Amino acid sequence: MNKRIYLLILVLMLVIGGVKAQTVDIYDITATPGAILVQVDMLNYTDVGAISLYIDYDADLLSFTGITSTTLSGTWLSSAAYGQITITYTAPPLTGYPINGKLLDLKFNYSGGFASALSLTNDCEIANRYLAPITSTFINGSVSNDPNINTYTGAVGFMSGTVQQVGDIIDWPLIIQGNPAITGAFSAINSITLHLTYDPVILTYQNFEWNPAYTGYTVTGGAGVVDIAWTSATPQDFNSITILTLLKFMYNGVGDATLAFQSGSMVTSGTTTQNTFFVDGVIGINPAGPFDGALTISSVGALQGDVNVEVPVVASGFTAPDIGVISLNINFDPAKLTYKSYTANQFSGWVVNQSPAGTLNISRSNPTGVSIADGPLVTLKFDYLVSTQADISFVGGTAVQTNWFDNISVDLTDGFISAVPYTITATSNNLTFGSVTGGGSFLHGATVTLTATPETGYHFIRWTEGAVEVSTNAIYTFSATANRTLVAEFGGYSVSGVLKYANPTGAARPITSTTVNLKSSDGLTLLGTTTSDASGNFTFADVPDGSFKVDATISKAWGGLTLADYAIVRNFVNVGTPVLAGIYWQAADVNLSSTVTLADYAIIRNRVNTSSTAGWTAPNWLIPQVSVSVSGATVTGVNVLGICSGDVNTSYTPPL
Repeated sequence: MNKRIYLLILVLMLVIGGVKAQTVDIYDITATPGAILVQVDMLNYTDVGAISLYIDYDADLLSFTGITSTTLSGTWLSSAAYGQITITYTAPPLTGYPINGKLLDLKFNYSGGFASALSLTNDCEIANRYLAPITSTFINGSVSNDPNINTYTGAVGFMSGTVQQVGDIIDWPLIIQGNPAITGAFSAINSITLHLTYDPVILTYQNFEWNPAYTGYTVTGGAGVVDIAWTSATPQDFNSITILTLLKFMYNGVGDATLAFQSGSMVTSGTTTQNTFFVDGVIGINPAGPFDGALTISSVGALQGDVNVEVPVVASGFTAPDIGVISLNINFDPAKLTYKSYTANQFSGWVVNQSPAGTLNISRSNPTGVSIADGPLVTLKFDYLVSTQADISFVGGTAVQTNWFDNISVDLTDGFISAVPYTITATSNNLTFGSVTGGGSFLHGATVTLTATPETGYHFIRWTEGAVEVSTNAIYTFSATANRTLVAEFGGYSVSGVLKYANPTGAARPITSTTVNLKSSDGLTLLGTTTSDASGNFTFADVPDGSFKVDATISKAWGGLTLADYAIVRNFVNVGTPVLAGIYWQAADVNLSSTVTLADYAIIRNRVNTSSTAGWTAPNWLIPQVSVSVSGATVTGVNVLGICSGDVNTSYTPPL
C-alpha cells in the first residue's frame, strides 16, 4: 500500500510538471505455499522496442518457473541462476509499442513461511524502437506469507524462555503441531527441512537429542548455523504437539540469544509444501522481576526405594487469560531418580518427552488460549533410588507463551526429593523469659530459621543443643541434615552484693546463711529469694530490667545491748553527741515513736539492768530496704545492712 501511494505521488508530480513518469513496478503480494504469480506493470510508455530486466530473489524461498501473460508482441526470453532472474524482450525491427499497465506475470513455486524481496537491479533497461534508453523508474516488489494465522496448516517453532546464569546448557525443544482448527492438518507429513541461524558469540552449539519415534533424520550444527532434515516414505502424523528434537546450546551471555528460522525451511506432505508458521526462539538471563507468574517444583520427602513419589509443579500468580503454550524443561539425575509418569492437574493434552540424560520436556498448546489457576499444574512421579537429596530443576527453554506467542515472564523455583523430613524441636528455657518459633519438620537440605524472642525486660543468651552452645544469634539459620533439639536460653541480669552487720568503723561482719529478698519497687511484693553465703555474699539471677527493693529476713539471735548503748542514747538526747543517723538512729528508736527521746534511753537502760522489755516495740533486727535499678546490665555491690535494735554502738557479732 505504501509503495502504491509513493508511485501515485510520483506520477502526480511528473504530470504536474508536464512529464508522465515511465515506471516498471513489481507487485507486493501475500500468498500461501505453492504456485504463485507476481504481476509486473509498465506505466506511461509510448514507444517500447526492447526490455532487459534483472530481478534478485531468495532462491531458498522461491523457485522461478518462467513468465506468462506477456502483453507485448515480440520475442521473450527468461531464465534464472544464482538467485537472479533475467528477462529480455525484443520488438520487431524498428517497431515500438505503447504500454500503460500489465507487462507480464512472474511464475514461482513458493515454499512459504518467509518473505522474499523481488529487487530490480541497476542493470535494468527499457529502450525505444531505435534502441535508445528510456529514462525509467524501477520499483521493487515482494512475496510474503499470508499474515492470517488461520490459513496456516501448522506451526514449527521454539519456545522462548530464560536461563539462570552464563554457562547454563539450554535444552531447546523443537515443537511441531498441526492447526487444530483444520481437520487433518499435519496428519501426513513426509519431510521437514529446517535452516536455523544463531549468534555464535552468545551460544555454543553442543549436540542434540532426537525423538526416537522418528527415524531418517540428519542434524548438523556449528558456526552459527543448524540444519535439520527429516524424511519418511511413510507419512507421519504431527497433528498433535510433538517434540521433534532437543537442540543443546551453552549460553555464553552477552544478551539475548535468538534461534531463528531462515528461508528454505519447509514442511511437506508428499510433494506439497505445507503453509507453515515458523516461530523463532529467544533465550535470555532469568530476569529479577517483576514476573507475570511463577512455577515451583515442590520439595518432598521419601524413603530410599519409594516408588511413584509425587512431585507437584505448582503455578501461581498467572493473570493472562490467553495462555497458548506451556513448555517445561526439567532436569534430574537418573542415578538418583527414575521418571515414571505424570498426572495432569490442570488441562489435558500434555505431551511428555524424556531423554536418557535425565531431561523431561512436558508441554501442551491451545490455540484459543487458557487461564492458569493457582495450584498444581502437573504432578511428576519418580522412583527414589537413594537416601540423599535428588534435585529436580528447571533448565533453559522452560517457557510460557500466549496463543500469539508473546512470552510471559515466569519466576522459576527448583525442588528436590530427600529423605523423610527431619524433626527440628525448639523450646525456651523459661516461657516467662522468652519464646521461640521456627521448629517443625524439614526435608534434607531445607533451610531452618529459628527465632528467639525475649519477653520485656529479659534478653536472649544463646542456643544450646545437649547443653552445648551452638549459637549466640537470636535468629539461628542452618540446613536440616538430622533431627535436632535446641533450647533457647533467655535470662535477666544478676544482682549481687553483701549482707553484713552495720559497722561503720570496724571490720565487716557478714550475716551468713540468711534469706535475702528481692521485692517490687514499692517493697511490698516478694519476687524472689536467695541465701547469703559464708562471707555474706548473695546473688539473684535472671532479674529483668526494672526497679526493685532488696532486704533480708534474719532469724539469728538478737544481742549486743550494753550499758554503752543507753549512755550513747542519753548523750544524743541531752547534748546531741554522738550523732545518730540512718540505721543507727533506727536502732535507738526502740519504742518506734519515730523519734529518739529519753524514753528510749530509759527502755534500753531498763532492759540492760533488768532484762525487762517493757515498752520495747521495735523488732529484734532492723534491715532497711535497698533500692536497685536494672537496665540491660548486671548490678553488683549492693550492700544490705542489718543491726539489732538497741545496739547503737554496733558491738554485736552475729553468729555464723
